[in-house]
Amino acid sequence: LVFEWVTPLILLGKNRQINQGDLPPLEAGKLHGQDLEIKPLAQQFVQIREEAPHEPLFIPLLKVFKTNIVLAWLFAVSEQACNLANPVLLRWFLGTFNEPTELRGASSGYELGILMLLVSMVQTFLGNHGFLIISTLGVKQRAVIMTLLYRKALRLSNESRQTSSVGQIVNLMSNDANRFPEFSMFVIRIWMVPIYLLIALSQLFSLLGAPALAGVVVLVM
Repeated sequence: LVFEWVTPLILLGKNRQINQGDLPPLEAGKLHGQDLEIKPLAQQFVQIREEAPHEPLFIPLLKVFKTNIVLAWLFAVSEQACNLANPVLLRWFLGTFNEPTELRGASSGYELGILMLLVSMVQTFLGNHGFLIISTLGVKQRAVIMTLLYRKALRLSNESRQTSSVGQIVNLMSNDANRFPEFSMFVIRIWMVPIYLLIALSQLFSLLGAPALAGVVVLVM
């Protein structure tokens, strides 16, 4: 839960360079509870691809990795909810200083301060675990695509080899396949960022009123 396996690496790396033997072993194809087996995922991808060969590439990827994507989405939404809750809690916290002590109670400021600390800790926890899930998801997607590219390269006919050079195939495996981890990072934020902006702007509008629209105009421009 707190990535305690990183601490020995950090302490070791402070004294000397870390080698491959210092890294934790990938026992039974798992990394801290996450399954790293690629073969069944590649087989599932091929089956979906054969059933609908004209679909865009990202659709079978979404179908194969839907569980990881939903889990990453839940972590990302929860993290952003904590991120949006902090300014609200801060406004309430600052509001306690504008009220007489006998009205606001002696402990309300302390309670809000502790709550802000807890929200920040939960946000960090969710962000780190969500980042690990998304990073693992991107590596899995890249591994599946590289496996299928290699499999296809071994089965090319002589005619196809005339049009597809070794350089093109290597470029697909080395460069294009590396775009999938980036895709995993940003696909969740494509729809989440507009919603986040709308909620943040509504909070600004409730606090500042019409002047908050000036920032929206600049943003749109």
